[in-house]
Amino acid sequence: MKKLLLVLSILLLVLTGCGESDSRPETIITPIEGAVSTDMSSYDNMDAHDHAFLEIKATDLLNLVNDGGSGIFFLGYPECYACNVLISIADEAAKEVGVNIYYINVDDPASAFSSHADQITELLYDYLDEYDGVKQIATPHVFTIIDGEIADSQISAVSGFDATDATRQMMIDRYKEMFEPLVK
Repeated sequence: MKKLLLVLSILLLVLTGCGESDSRPETIITPIEGAVSTDMSSYDNMDAHDHAFLEIKATDLLNLVNDGGSGIFFLGYPECYACNVLISIADEAAKEVGVNIYYINVDDPASAFSSHADQITELLYDYLDEYDGVKQIATPHVFTIIDGEIADSQISAVSGFDATDATRQMMIDRYKEMFEPLVK
């Protein structure tokens, strides 16, 4: 009888220890007080609220940098074709890693992006492409900040992306590579 209880106890420990955990990993992402879950259904293939995006204002991004914070950011807008293709891929990668992405709709006056575009351009300057001899923000632009410094940046898609399953996986892997340093 004692052997049976011992075997059952060990079996119970093994089985409960092997279960999947629903808890999210601990991250170094700095909470932004004004960040809100937003309806993302204006983007193709995005659910209204089942996503990893938290909408913020441009000032929230600048304050996070000034305070030496950390986070993942997506600059885009619903009418941007490339944004529509890549946002669901960024969402999938964020869910796999277990992180949220701060989203700024660069075309929404409420985001105050246009009022702070020069400051954000300066922040991202080394990572921006030139258009007509001038460095400019292009969308989608996904970037990470760690301790107030740009850690990684991806404008649009990786080279060779054609939205096939193989290149979609390349983008998921690229985003995960960017996001994973923010997980403890």
